[in-house]
Amino acid sequence: MNDNTEDNDVKMDGQIDETTENESNTSTPSISKDNVEEIMNLETMIKGYMSDLEKYQEDLRDQASMLKDSYEQDAEYTV
Repeated sequence: MNDNTEDNDVKMDGQIDETTENESNTSTPSISKDNVEEIMNLETMIKGYMSDLEKYQEDLRDQASMLKDSYEQDAEYTV
């Protein structure tokens, strides 16, 4: 086999070309403790907002029901 057609990672003298290995290692981002804490804080905030929204939806449902009942009990608005 010709040396030019061999694997690209092997140089002519038989040494492994490590530039491709180093390039792949630098593409993965490092996650610091501050980033993890920030993500955890965001997750906590989102869960809190979702909980608040569920509570507001329930309150709105109750108020809509009360308004509907008040119109149904009023003879002027019944059909």
